[in-house]
Amino acid sequence: MTKNAVVQQGLTGDSLVWAFTDLAQVGYWMPVTWLSHMLDVELFGLAGGAHHVASVVGHMLNAVLLFWALQALSFRLDPTRAFWVNAFIAAAFALHPLRVESVAWVAERKDVLSTGFWLASLLAWGHFVRSPGVARYALVALLLALGLMSKPMLVTLPVALLLLDHWPLQRFAPGDPHRRWRRLVLEKLPLLAIALMVAGLTLYAKQQLGTAIKSLDAFPWEVRVANALVAYAEYLRMLVVPIHLSAYYPHPGNGIAVWKVAGATALLAATSALAVWQRRTRPWLIVGWLWFLGTLFPVSGVVQTGSQAMADRFTSIPHIGLLWIVGWGGAEVLDRAGLRSRARAALAGAMLLALALTSARQTAHWRNSVTLFEHAVSLDDSNYLAHNNLGVAFRTLGRHADAERAFRKAIEANPDYPLPYLNMAQILDDTQRPDEALPYLAVAFRAGLRLQVPGALGEDAGGLHRAASRLSASEDPAQRRQSIRLYRLIVALHADAYLPDAHFQLGRLYLEQGDLDEARAQRDVLEALDPMRAEFLGEIESRNASQGEGR
Repeated sequence: MTKNAVVQQGLTGDSLVWAFTDLAQVGYWMPVTWLSHMLDVELFGLAGGAHHVASVVGHMLNAVLLFWALQALSFRLDPTRAFWVNAFIAAAFALHPLRVESVAWVAERKDVLSTGFWLASLLAWGHFVRSPGVARYALVALLLALGLMSKPMLVTLPVALLLLDHWPLQRFAPGDPHRRWRRLVLEKLPLLAIALMVAGLTLYAKQQLGTAIKSLDAFPWEVRVANALVAYAEYLRMLVVPIHLSAYYPHPGNGIAVWKVAGATALLAATSALAVWQRRTRPWLIVGWLWFLGTLFPVSGVVQTGSQAMADRFTSIPHIGLLWIVGWGGAEVLDRAGLRSRARAALAGAMLLALALTSARQTAHWRNSVTLFEHAVSLDDSNYLAHNNLGVAFRTLGRHADAERAFRKAIEANPDYPLPYLNMAQILDDTQRPDEALPYLAVAFRAGLRLQVPGALGEDAGGLHRAASRLSASEDPAQRRQSIRLYRLIVALHADAYLPDAHFQLGRLYLEQGDLDEARAQRDVLEALDPMRAEFLGEIESRNASQGEGR
Protein backbone atom coordinates (compact mmCIF):
# COMPACT_ATOMS: atom_id res chain seq x y z
CA MET A 1 0.00 0.00 0.00
CA THR A 2 2.82 2.43 0.83
CA LYS A 3 4.11 2.01 -2.72
CA ASN A 4 0.76 2.31 -4.46
CA ALA A 5 0.39 5.88 -5.71
CA VAL A 6 -3.29 5.41 -6.56
CA VAL A 7 -4.21 4.21 -3.05
CA GLN A 8 -2.30 7.12 -1.55
CA GLN A 9 -4.63 9.54 -3.36
CA GLY A 10 -7.49 8.43 -1.11
CA LEU A 11 -11.04 8.33 -2.47
CA THR A 12 -11.05 10.24 -5.75
CA GLY A 13 -12.88 9.74 -9.01
CA ASP A 14 -9.78 8.31 -10.67
CA SER A 15 -8.96 6.00 -7.76
CA LEU A 16 -12.53 4.66 -7.67
CA VAL A 17 -12.36 3.79 -11.37
CA TRP A 18 -8.93 2.21 -10.88
CA ALA A 19 -10.15 0.09 -7.95
CA PHE A 20 -12.86 -1.51 -10.09
CA THR A 21 -10.83 -1.90 -13.28
CA ASP A 22 -7.32 -2.89 -12.13
CA LEU A 23 -6.49 -6.57 -12.50
CA ALA A 24 -2.71 -6.66 -12.78
CA GLN A 25 -1.66 -5.10 -9.46
CA VAL A 26 -1.86 -8.22 -7.30
CA GLY A 27 -3.23 -10.84 -9.67
CA TYR A 28 -6.92 -10.77 -8.77
CA TRP A 29 -9.88 -8.44 -8.63
CA MET A 30 -10.37 -6.88 -5.18
CA PRO A 31 -12.05 -3.45 -5.53
CA VAL A 32 -13.60 -3.55 -2.04
CA THR A 33 -10.17 -4.10 -0.47
CA TRP A 34 -8.68 -1.21 -2.47
CA LEU A 35 -11.58 1.03 -1.40
CA SER A 36 -10.97 0.04 2.23
CA HIS A 37 -7.33 1.14 2.01
CA MET A 38 -8.32 4.34 0.21
CA LEU A 39 -10.87 5.13 2.92
CA ASP A 40 -8.16 4.68 5.56
CA VAL A 41 -5.93 7.12 3.66
CA GLU A 42 -8.84 9.55 3.37
CA LEU A 43 -9.53 9.38 7.12
CA PHE A 44 -6.07 8.92 8.61
CA GLY A 45 -3.56 9.82 5.93
CA LEU A 46 -0.53 7.53 5.81
CA ALA A 47 -0.20 7.16 9.59
CA GLY A 48 0.46 3.44 9.91
CA GLY A 49 -0.94 3.09 13.43
CA ALA A 50 -4.45 4.09 12.39
CA HIS A 51 -4.45 1.56 9.54
CA HIS A 52 -3.47 -1.15 12.02
CA VAL A 53 -6.26 -0.10 14.36
CA ALA A 54 -8.74 -0.39 11.48
CA SER A 55 -7.61 -3.98 10.88
CA VAL A 56 -7.90 -4.82 14.60
CA VAL A 57 -11.40 -3.38 14.75
CA GLY A 58 -12.33 -5.36 11.64
CA HIS A 59 -11.08 -8.57 13.26
CA MET A 60 -13.05 -7.85 16.44
CA LEU A 61 -16.19 -7.34 14.36
CA ASN A 62 -15.49 -10.65 12.61
CA ALA A 63 -15.43 -12.47 15.95
CA VAL A 64 -18.82 -10.97 16.84
CA LEU A 65 -20.14 -11.82 13.37
CA LEU A 66 -18.96 -15.41 13.77
CA PHE A 67 -20.91 -15.77 17.03
CA TRP A 68 -24.06 -14.26 15.50
CA ALA A 69 -23.73 -16.44 12.40
CA LEU A 70 -23.30 -19.62 14.44
CA GLN A 71 -26.31 -18.68 16.53
CA ALA A 72 -28.41 -18.05 13.41
CA LEU A 73 -27.40 -21.44 12.01
CA SER A 74 -28.10 -23.28 15.31
CA PHE A 75 -31.81 -22.55 15.67
CA ARG A 76 -32.66 -26.27 15.41
CA LEU A 77 -30.15 -27.23 18.15
CA ASP A 78 -30.37 -27.06 21.94
CA PRO A 79 -30.21 -23.25 22.44
CA THR A 80 -28.37 -23.24 25.77
CA ARG A 81 -25.73 -25.74 24.69
CA ALA A 82 -25.33 -24.04 21.30
CA PHE A 83 -24.90 -20.61 22.93
CA TRP A 84 -21.91 -21.63 25.04
CA VAL A 85 -20.27 -23.75 22.35
CA ASN A 86 -20.66 -20.95 19.78
CA ALA A 87 -19.31 -18.39 22.26
CA PHE A 88 -16.21 -20.55 22.82
CA ILE A 89 -15.70 -21.03 19.05
CA ALA A 90 -15.94 -17.27 18.40
CA ALA A 91 -13.56 -16.46 21.25
CA ALA A 92 -11.04 -19.09 20.12
CA PHE A 93 -11.25 -17.73 16.57
CA ALA A 94 -10.59 -14.19 17.80
CA LEU A 95 -7.65 -15.07 20.03
CA HIS A 96 -5.88 -17.76 17.99
CA PRO A 97 -2.29 -16.88 16.96
CA LEU A 98 -3.01 -17.89 13.36
CA ARG A 99 -5.10 -14.71 13.04
CA VAL A 100 -2.07 -12.52 13.81
CA GLU A 101 -0.71 -12.35 10.27
CA SER A 102 -3.98 -11.18 8.72
CA VAL A 103 -4.45 -8.47 11.36
CA ALA A 104 -0.88 -7.28 11.94
CA TRP A 105 -0.02 -7.14 8.24
CA VAL A 106 -2.08 -4.22 6.90
CA ALA A 107 -1.69 -5.45 3.33
CA GLU A 108 -3.73 -8.51 4.37
CA ARG A 109 -6.81 -6.34 4.93
CA LYS A 110 -8.31 -8.42 2.14
CA ASP A 111 -8.34 -11.43 4.45
CA VAL A 112 -10.07 -9.54 7.26
CA LEU A 113 -12.65 -8.12 4.84
CA SER A 114 -13.36 -11.34 2.95
CA THR A 115 -13.72 -13.24 6.23
CA GLY A 116 -16.17 -10.62 7.45
CA PHE A 117 -18.32 -10.91 4.33
CA TRP A 118 -18.16 -14.72 4.52
CA LEU A 119 -19.45 -14.63 8.11
CA ALA A 120 -22.10 -12.04 7.23
CA SER A 121 -23.21 -14.36 4.40
CA LEU A 122 -23.58 -17.21 6.90
CA LEU A 123 -25.63 -14.97 9.19
CA ALA A 124 -27.90 -13.96 6.30
CA TRP A 125 -28.17 -17.58 5.16
CA GLY A 126 -29.32 -18.69 8.60
CA HIS A 127 -32.10 -16.09 8.52
CA PHE A 128 -33.02 -17.09 4.95
CA VAL A 129 -33.38 -20.77 5.88
CA ARG A 130 -35.48 -19.88 8.90
CA SER A 131 -37.73 -17.57 6.88
CA PRO A 132 -37.16 -17.92 3.10
CA GLY A 133 -37.71 -14.94 0.82
CA VAL A 134 -36.33 -13.34 -2.32
CA ALA A 135 -34.99 -10.31 -0.44
CA ARG A 136 -33.11 -12.47 2.06
CA TYR A 137 -31.64 -14.62 -0.70
CA ALA A 138 -30.60 -11.47 -2.57
CA LEU A 139 -28.83 -10.26 0.58
CA VAL A 140 -26.82 -13.50 0.72
CA ALA A 141 -25.87 -13.04 -2.95
CA LEU A 142 -24.86 -9.42 -2.35
CA LEU A 143 -22.67 -10.30 0.64
CA LEU A 144 -21.06 -13.12 -1.34
CA ALA A 145 -20.30 -10.71 -4.19
CA LEU A 146 -18.79 -8.14 -1.81
CA GLY A 147 -16.66 -10.86 -0.23
CA LEU A 148 -15.43 -12.04 -3.61
CA MET A 149 -14.61 -8.40 -4.43
CA SER A 150 -12.41 -8.39 -1.32
CA LYS A 151 -10.60 -11.68 -1.99
CA PRO A 152 -11.54 -14.68 -4.18
CA MET A 153 -11.36 -16.99 -1.15
CA LEU A 154 -15.18 -17.07 -1.05
CA VAL A 155 -15.44 -19.23 -4.18
CA THR A 156 -16.19 -22.27 -2.00
CA LEU A 157 -19.00 -20.61 -0.01
CA PRO A 158 -21.90 -22.10 -2.06
CA VAL A 159 -20.56 -25.62 -1.42
CA ALA A 160 -20.05 -24.81 2.27
CA LEU A 161 -23.71 -23.75 2.49
CA LEU A 162 -24.65 -27.18 1.17
CA LEU A 163 -22.69 -28.75 4.03
CA LEU A 164 -24.63 -26.62 6.51
CA ASP A 165 -27.88 -28.03 5.09
CA HIS A 166 -26.82 -31.39 6.57
CA TRP A 167 -25.88 -29.89 9.95
CA PRO A 168 -26.72 -27.77 11.88
CA LEU A 169 -29.63 -26.68 9.63
CA GLN A 170 -30.88 -30.29 9.26
CA ARG A 171 -32.71 -29.61 6.01
CA PHE A 172 -32.72 -33.24 4.87
CA ALA A 173 -36.20 -34.14 6.11
CA PRO A 174 -37.63 -37.65 5.63
CA GLY A 175 -38.84 -38.36 2.10
CA ASP A 176 -37.13 -38.72 -1.24
CA PRO A 177 -33.46 -37.85 -0.46
CA HIS A 178 -32.56 -37.45 -4.14
CA ARG A 179 -35.30 -34.93 -4.73
CA ARG A 180 -34.26 -33.02 -1.62
CA TRP A 181 -30.62 -33.00 -2.74
CA ARG A 182 -31.58 -31.70 -6.17
CA ARG A 183 -33.66 -28.91 -4.68
CA LEU A 184 -30.92 -27.83 -2.31
CA VAL A 185 -28.27 -27.92 -5.05
CA LEU A 186 -30.46 -25.90 -7.43
CA GLU A 187 -30.97 -23.38 -4.64
CA LYS A 188 -27.19 -22.71 -4.59
CA LEU A 189 -26.69 -22.41 -8.37
CA PRO A 190 -27.09 -18.60 -8.59
CA LEU A 191 -24.51 -18.22 -5.82
CA LEU A 192 -22.23 -20.70 -7.55
CA ALA A 193 -22.52 -18.73 -10.79
CA ILE A 194 -21.36 -15.56 -9.01
CA ALA A 195 -18.41 -17.43 -7.50
CA LEU A 196 -17.40 -18.99 -10.85
CA MET A 197 -17.50 -15.61 -12.61
CA VAL A 198 -15.07 -14.14 -10.10
CA ALA A 199 -12.92 -17.30 -10.26
CA GLY A 200 -12.65 -16.85 -14.03
CA LEU A 201 -11.79 -13.19 -13.58
CA THR A 202 -9.08 -14.18 -11.10
CA LEU A 203 -7.49 -16.60 -13.56
CA TYR A 204 -7.53 -13.88 -16.21
CA ALA A 205 -5.93 -11.43 -13.75
CA LYS A 206 -3.17 -13.93 -13.00
CA GLN A 207 -2.40 -14.08 -16.70
CA GLN A 208 -2.37 -10.29 -16.89
CA LEU A 209 0.04 -10.08 -13.98
CA GLY A 210 2.43 -12.58 -15.54
CA THR A 211 3.34 -14.05 -12.16
CA ALA A 212 6.76 -15.59 -11.64
CA ILE A 213 5.32 -18.92 -10.68
CA LYS A 214 2.71 -20.23 -13.08
CA SER A 215 -0.05 -21.99 -11.19
CA LEU A 216 0.34 -25.37 -12.87
CA ASP A 217 3.91 -25.16 -14.14
CA ALA A 218 5.82 -24.30 -10.98
CA PHE A 219 6.12 -27.90 -9.77
CA PRO A 220 5.06 -31.30 -11.13
CA TRP A 221 1.56 -32.34 -10.07
CA GLU A 222 2.88 -35.06 -7.73
CA VAL A 223 5.02 -32.49 -5.88
CA ARG A 224 2.09 -30.11 -5.52
CA VAL A 225 -0.18 -32.87 -4.21
CA ALA A 226 2.49 -34.07 -1.78
CA ASN A 227 3.03 -30.55 -0.45
CA ALA A 228 -0.74 -30.04 -0.10
CA LEU A 229 -1.09 -33.25 1.96
CA VAL A 230 1.73 -32.22 4.29
CA ALA A 231 0.31 -28.68 4.53
CA TYR A 232 -3.13 -30.01 5.52
CA ALA A 233 -1.55 -32.01 8.34
CA GLU A 234 0.53 -29.01 9.41
CA TYR A 235 -2.54 -26.78 9.53
CA LEU A 236 -4.11 -29.33 11.89
CA ARG A 237 -1.02 -29.17 14.10
CA MET A 238 -1.07 -25.38 14.06
CA LEU A 239 -4.63 -25.28 15.36
CA VAL A 240 -3.79 -27.39 18.38
CA VAL A 241 -0.15 -26.38 18.93
CA PRO A 242 0.23 -22.87 17.42
CA ILE A 243 3.99 -22.47 17.74
CA HIS A 244 6.80 -21.95 15.22
CA LEU A 245 4.56 -19.70 13.12
CA SER A 246 6.40 -17.85 10.36
CA ALA A 247 5.70 -14.98 7.99
CA TYR A 248 6.82 -17.22 5.12
CA TYR A 249 7.10 -20.98 4.68
CA PRO A 250 9.34 -21.85 1.69
CA HIS A 251 8.05 -24.47 -0.69
CA PRO A 252 10.17 -27.62 -0.30
CA GLY A 253 9.93 -28.47 -4.01
CA ASN A 254 11.20 -31.96 -4.70
CA GLY A 255 12.69 -32.17 -1.22
CA ILE A 256 9.56 -33.32 0.65
CA ALA A 257 10.43 -36.29 2.84
CA VAL A 258 8.52 -39.46 1.92
CA TRP A 259 7.71 -40.17 5.57
CA LYS A 260 6.04 -36.78 5.91
CA VAL A 261 3.80 -37.40 2.92
CA ALA A 262 2.96 -40.92 4.13
CA GLY A 263 2.23 -39.74 7.67
CA ALA A 264 0.07 -36.83 6.49
CA THR A 265 -1.86 -39.09 4.11
CA ALA A 266 -2.50 -41.63 6.86
CA LEU A 267 -3.67 -38.92 9.26
CA LEU A 268 -6.06 -37.35 6.75
CA ALA A 269 -7.40 -40.73 5.64
CA ALA A 270 -7.97 -41.91 9.21
CA THR A 271 -9.76 -38.70 10.20
CA SER A 272 -11.91 -38.84 7.07
CA ALA A 273 -12.86 -42.44 7.80
CA LEU A 274 -13.75 -41.54 11.38
CA ALA A 275 -15.90 -38.62 10.21
CA VAL A 276 -17.80 -40.84 7.76
CA TRP A 277 -18.27 -43.55 10.38
CA GLN A 278 -19.68 -41.05 12.91
CA ARG A 279 -21.73 -39.02 10.43
CA ARG A 280 -25.11 -39.98 11.93
CA THR A 281 -24.34 -39.75 15.64
CA ARG A 282 -21.87 -36.86 15.43
CA PRO A 283 -22.76 -34.86 12.30
CA TRP A 284 -20.65 -31.91 13.44
CA LEU A 285 -17.57 -34.07 12.87
CA ILE A 286 -18.09 -34.71 9.15
CA VAL A 287 -19.39 -31.19 8.47
CA GLY A 288 -16.47 -29.55 10.26
CA TRP A 289 -13.95 -31.87 8.61
CA LEU A 290 -15.30 -31.43 5.08
CA TRP A 291 -15.52 -27.67 5.70
CA PHE A 292 -11.82 -27.66 6.57
CA LEU A 293 -10.81 -29.80 3.59
CA GLY A 294 -13.00 -27.98 1.07
CA THR A 295 -12.53 -24.33 1.99
CA LEU A 296 -8.75 -24.78 2.23
CA PHE A 297 -8.44 -26.52 -1.14
CA PRO A 298 -8.16 -23.35 -3.33
CA VAL A 299 -5.05 -22.29 -1.38
CA SER A 300 -3.73 -25.77 -0.54
CA GLY A 301 -1.06 -25.61 -3.25
CA VAL A 302 -2.57 -28.21 -5.57
CA VAL A 303 -2.96 -25.21 -7.86
CA GLN A 304 0.18 -23.27 -6.96
CA THR A 305 -0.37 -19.49 -6.83
CA GLY A 306 2.77 -18.39 -5.01
CA SER A 307 6.17 -19.55 -3.87
CA GLN A 308 5.00 -20.47 -0.35
CA ALA A 309 4.25 -23.99 0.89
CA MET A 310 1.45 -22.65 3.10
CA ALA A 311 0.53 -19.50 5.02
CA ASP A 312 -1.12 -18.59 8.33
CA ARG A 313 -3.50 -16.21 6.56
CA PHE A 314 -5.04 -19.10 4.62
CA THR A 315 -6.60 -20.58 7.77
CA SER A 316 -9.18 -17.93 8.73
CA ILE A 317 -12.17 -19.68 7.14
CA PRO A 318 -10.99 -23.34 7.06
CA HIS A 319 -10.23 -23.44 10.79
CA ILE A 320 -13.83 -22.53 11.63
CA GLY A 321 -14.71 -26.09 10.63
CA LEU A 322 -12.06 -27.49 12.96
CA LEU A 323 -13.20 -25.20 15.77
CA TRP A 324 -16.69 -26.62 15.30
CA ILE A 325 -15.24 -30.06 15.95
CA VAL A 326 -13.29 -28.84 18.98
CA GLY A 327 -16.29 -27.00 20.41
CA TRP A 328 -18.94 -29.68 19.99
CA GLY A 329 -16.57 -32.56 20.57
CA GLY A 330 -15.20 -30.89 23.69
CA ALA A 331 -18.72 -30.37 25.04
CA GLU A 332 -19.43 -34.09 24.61
CA VAL A 333 -16.21 -35.06 26.37
CA LEU A 334 -17.01 -32.75 29.28
CA ASP A 335 -20.49 -34.24 29.53
CA ARG A 336 -19.03 -37.72 29.78
CA ALA A 337 -16.54 -36.48 32.40
CA GLY A 338 -19.37 -35.04 34.44
CA LEU A 339 -17.71 -31.67 34.97
CA ARG A 340 -19.81 -28.91 36.48
CA SER A 341 -20.37 -25.51 34.89
CA ARG A 342 -17.67 -23.75 36.90
CA ALA A 343 -15.06 -26.37 36.04
CA ARG A 344 -16.02 -26.15 32.37
CA ALA A 345 -15.77 -22.37 32.42
CA ALA A 346 -12.36 -22.54 34.13
CA LEU A 347 -11.07 -25.03 31.56
CA ALA A 348 -12.35 -22.97 28.62
CA GLY A 349 -10.93 -19.81 30.19
CA ALA A 350 -7.51 -21.43 30.60
CA MET A 351 -7.49 -22.50 26.95
CA LEU A 352 -8.47 -19.03 25.76
CA LEU A 353 -5.86 -17.41 28.01
CA ALA A 354 -3.17 -19.68 26.55
CA LEU A 355 -4.23 -18.65 23.04
CA ALA A 356 -4.20 -14.97 24.01
CA LEU A 357 -0.69 -15.17 25.49
CA THR A 358 0.62 -17.05 22.46
CA SER A 359 -0.97 -14.46 20.16
CA ALA A 360 0.63 -11.63 22.12
CA ARG A 361 4.02 -13.29 21.70
CA GLN A 362 3.42 -13.85 17.98
CA THR A 363 2.29 -10.24 17.53
CA ALA A 364 5.58 -9.04 19.01
CA HIS A 365 7.42 -10.63 16.07
CA TRP A 366 5.45 -8.32 13.76
CA ARG A 367 6.80 -5.16 15.44
CA ASN A 368 8.91 -4.34 12.40
CA SER A 369 10.53 -6.03 9.41
CA VAL A 370 13.75 -6.85 11.28
CA THR A 371 12.00 -8.63 14.17
CA LEU A 372 9.64 -10.39 11.77
CA PHE A 373 12.27 -11.87 9.48
CA GLU A 374 14.81 -12.51 12.24
CA HIS A 375 12.14 -14.72 13.79
CA ALA A 376 11.49 -16.43 10.44
CA VAL A 377 15.17 -17.30 9.90
CA SER A 378 15.50 -18.44 13.51
CA LEU A 379 12.83 -21.06 12.73
CA ASP A 380 14.35 -22.07 9.38
CA ASP A 381 17.84 -21.03 8.40
CA SER A 382 17.16 -22.16 4.82
CA ASN A 383 14.33 -19.63 4.45
CA TYR A 384 15.82 -17.74 1.51
CA LEU A 385 13.02 -15.19 1.15
CA ALA A 386 13.16 -14.32 4.86
CA HIS A 387 16.95 -13.82 4.63
CA ASN A 388 16.48 -11.59 1.59
CA ASN A 389 13.74 -9.52 3.23
CA LEU A 390 15.80 -9.23 6.39
CA GLY A 391 18.64 -7.86 4.28
CA VAL A 392 16.31 -5.29 2.72
CA ALA A 393 15.22 -4.21 6.21
CA PHE A 394 18.84 -3.87 7.33
CA ARG A 395 19.73 -1.86 4.21
CA THR A 396 16.83 0.52 4.89
CA LEU A 397 18.29 1.11 8.35
CA GLY A 398 21.79 1.68 6.93
CA ARG A 399 23.11 -1.56 8.49
CA HIS A 400 25.08 -2.52 5.41
CA ALA A 401 27.22 -5.24 6.94
CA ASP A 402 24.16 -7.02 8.36
CA ALA A 403 22.35 -6.60 5.05
CA GLU A 404 25.25 -8.06 3.09
CA ARG A 405 25.39 -11.02 5.45
CA ALA A 406 21.66 -11.64 5.05
CA PHE A 407 21.80 -11.46 1.25
CA ARG A 408 24.70 -13.91 1.17
CA LYS A 409 22.65 -16.31 3.34
CA ALA A 410 19.70 -15.94 0.93
CA ILE A 411 21.90 -16.76 -2.06
CA GLU A 412 23.39 -19.72 -0.24
CA ALA A 413 19.93 -21.02 0.67
CA ASN A 414 18.54 -20.70 -2.88
CA PRO A 415 21.05 -19.89 -5.64
CA ASP A 416 18.22 -19.72 -8.23
CA TYR A 417 16.35 -16.87 -6.50
CA PRO A 418 17.30 -13.62 -8.34
CA LEU A 419 16.45 -10.84 -5.89
CA PRO A 420 19.30 -11.42 -3.39
CA TYR A 421 21.83 -11.06 -6.24
CA LEU A 422 20.34 -7.73 -7.21
CA ASN A 423 20.22 -6.61 -3.57
CA MET A 424 23.82 -7.70 -3.06
CA ALA A 425 24.84 -5.60 -6.07
CA GLN A 426 23.11 -2.59 -4.54
CA ILE A 427 24.78 -3.09 -1.17
CA LEU A 428 28.18 -3.38 -2.83
CA ASP A 429 27.41 -0.24 -4.80
CA ASP A 430 26.33 1.51 -1.59
CA THR A 431 29.66 0.61 0.02
CA GLN A 432 31.75 1.83 -2.94
CA ARG A 433 32.54 -1.61 -4.37
CA PRO A 434 31.01 -1.36 -7.86
CA ASP A 435 33.43 -3.83 -9.45
CA GLU A 436 32.29 -6.54 -7.00
CA ALA A 437 28.68 -5.73 -7.82
CA LEU A 438 28.87 -6.54 -11.53
CA PRO A 439 28.88 -10.38 -11.23
CA TYR A 440 25.79 -10.22 -9.00
CA LEU A 441 24.02 -7.93 -11.46
CA ALA A 442 24.82 -10.35 -14.26
CA VAL A 443 23.31 -13.28 -12.32
CA ALA A 444 20.20 -11.27 -11.46
CA PHE A 445 19.86 -10.31 -15.10
CA ARG A 446 20.10 -13.89 -16.34
CA ALA A 447 17.79 -15.23 -13.63
CA GLY A 448 15.19 -12.54 -14.29
CA LEU A 449 15.07 -13.35 -18.00
CA ARG A 450 15.09 -17.09 -17.39
CA LEU A 451 12.06 -16.82 -15.10
CA GLN A 452 10.37 -14.40 -17.52
CA VAL A 453 9.05 -12.26 -14.70
CA PRO A 454 7.74 -8.89 -15.88
CA GLY A 455 7.89 -6.57 -12.90
CA ALA A 456 9.45 -9.09 -10.50
CA LEU A 457 12.56 -6.95 -10.08
CA GLY A 458 10.76 -3.71 -10.86
CA GLU A 459 10.94 -2.40 -7.28
CA ASP A 460 14.71 -2.45 -7.55
CA ALA A 461 14.93 -0.89 -11.00
CA GLY A 462 16.57 2.16 -9.43
CA GLY A 463 19.62 0.10 -8.57
CA LEU A 464 19.74 -1.35 -12.07
CA HIS A 465 19.40 2.12 -13.56
CA ARG A 466 22.27 3.53 -11.50
CA ALA A 467 24.48 0.58 -12.42
CA ALA A 468 23.62 0.86 -16.11
CA SER A 469 24.27 4.60 -16.08
CA ARG A 470 27.68 4.11 -14.44
CA LEU A 471 28.67 1.40 -16.92
CA SER A 472 27.53 3.45 -19.92
CA ALA A 473 29.94 6.23 -18.89
CA SER A 474 32.88 3.82 -18.80
CA GLU A 475 35.63 3.87 -21.42
CA ASP A 476 35.73 0.08 -21.35
CA PRO A 477 33.74 -1.33 -24.34
CA ALA A 478 32.85 -4.46 -22.38
CA GLN A 479 31.28 -2.40 -19.62
CA ARG A 480 29.34 -0.33 -22.16
CA ARG A 481 27.98 -3.56 -23.67
CA GLN A 482 27.00 -4.64 -20.15
CA SER A 483 25.11 -1.36 -19.74
CA ILE A 484 23.06 -2.21 -22.85
CA ARG A 485 22.08 -5.50 -21.27
CA LEU A 486 21.05 -3.77 -18.05
CA TYR A 487 18.99 -1.13 -19.86
CA ARG A 488 17.27 -3.89 -21.79
CA LEU A 489 16.52 -5.61 -18.48
CA ILE A 490 14.91 -2.42 -17.14
CA VAL A 491 12.71 -2.28 -20.24
CA ALA A 492 11.88 -5.99 -19.99
CA LEU A 493 10.85 -5.61 -16.36
CA HIS A 494 8.40 -2.79 -17.10
CA ALA A 495 10.06 -0.40 -14.64
CA ASP A 496 7.83 2.48 -15.79
CA ALA A 497 9.65 5.22 -13.90
CA TYR A 498 12.84 4.48 -15.84
CA LEU A 499 11.48 3.44 -19.24
CA PRO A 500 12.01 6.72 -21.15
CA ASP A 501 15.59 7.13 -19.99
CA ALA A 502 16.35 3.45 -20.59
CA HIS A 503 15.07 3.66 -24.17
CA PHE A 504 16.98 6.88 -24.74
CA GLN A 505 20.25 5.47 -23.41
CA LEU A 506 19.77 2.29 -25.44
CA GLY A 507 19.28 4.38 -28.59
CA ARG A 508 22.40 6.43 -27.84
CA LEU A 509 24.53 3.35 -27.16
CA TYR A 510 23.30 1.59 -30.29
CA LEU A 511 24.18 4.69 -32.33
CA GLU A 512 27.69 4.60 -30.91
CA GLN A 513 27.97 0.98 -32.01
CA GLY A 514 26.60 1.80 -35.45
CA ASP A 515 23.48 -0.33 -34.98
CA LEU A 516 21.04 2.07 -36.67
CA ASP A 517 18.10 -0.36 -36.82
CA GLU A 518 18.09 -0.89 -33.04
CA ALA A 519 18.62 2.82 -32.41
CA ARG A 520 15.66 3.74 -34.57
CA ALA A 521 13.53 1.10 -32.86
CA GLN A 522 14.27 2.79 -29.52
CA ARG A 523 13.46 6.18 -31.03
CA ASP A 524 10.11 4.86 -32.29
CA VAL A 525 9.23 3.73 -28.76
CA LEU A 526 10.25 7.12 -27.37
CA GLU A 527 7.87 8.88 -29.78
CA ALA A 528 5.02 7.74 -27.51
CA LEU A 529 6.82 7.94 -24.17
CA ASP A 530 8.89 11.13 -24.47
CA PRO A 531 8.76 12.95 -27.83
CA MET A 532 11.44 15.46 -26.79
CA ARG A 533 13.97 12.71 -26.11
CA ALA A 534 12.97 11.00 -29.34
CA GLU A 535 13.73 14.24 -31.22
CA PHE A 536 17.05 14.63 -29.39
CA LEU A 537 17.96 11.04 -30.29
CA GLY A 538 17.19 11.85 -33.91
CA GLU A 539 19.47 14.87 -33.69
CA ILE A 540 22.31 12.71 -32.36
CA GLU A 541 21.81 10.31 -35.26
CA SER A 542 21.83 13.20 -37.79
CA ARG A 543 24.93 14.72 -36.19
CA ASN A 544 26.75 11.39 -36.26
CA ALA A 545 25.77 10.90 -39.88
CA SER A 546 27.00 14.37 -40.91
CA GLN A 547 30.27 13.84 -39.03
CA GLY A 548 30.74 10.57 -40.85
CA GLU A 549 30.19 12.26 -44.19
CA GLY A 550 32.66 15.04 -43.27
CA ARG A 551 35.32 12.51 -42.57
